[in-house]
Amino acid sequence: MKWERHQPGGASAASEGQPPTMDAWERQQVFREMAGQLMRNGPLSTSRRRRLVQYAAALDINATLAGRLIEQARKSHAEQADPPPRTLIVAPIARRRMPTARLIWTIGIAASMIAALAALSWNE
Repeated sequence: MKWERHQPGGASAASEGQPPTMDAWERQQVFREMAGQLMRNGPLSTSRRRRLVQYAAALDINATLAGRLIEQARKSHAEQADPPPRTLIVAPIARRRMPTARLIWTIGIAASMIAALAALSWNE
């Protein structure tokens, strides 16, 4: 796809044999989008940031403005990115028997022992 910048008066830059040009605002938008795309792949390392500043120089954007645009792209990426999900760690709860269950268990064992002792004494 050929990109042409239309000049006032109907003639385009490509039809006159000149390379297409962008104004400063368009170059900054292109650079900001490039920075945003790189940040979607992960945090910027020093070498990737240096390469971005070199791209900015090729777009005729000075290093100070490039740093500002990178920071704007980082902030907008941070706003758009979903926050990491929070994890809730729950300590295991010791399972306690209810006092009534313990009481019933004790009475059952006592009744069994009484019945066994009664059976033994009956046979004597």
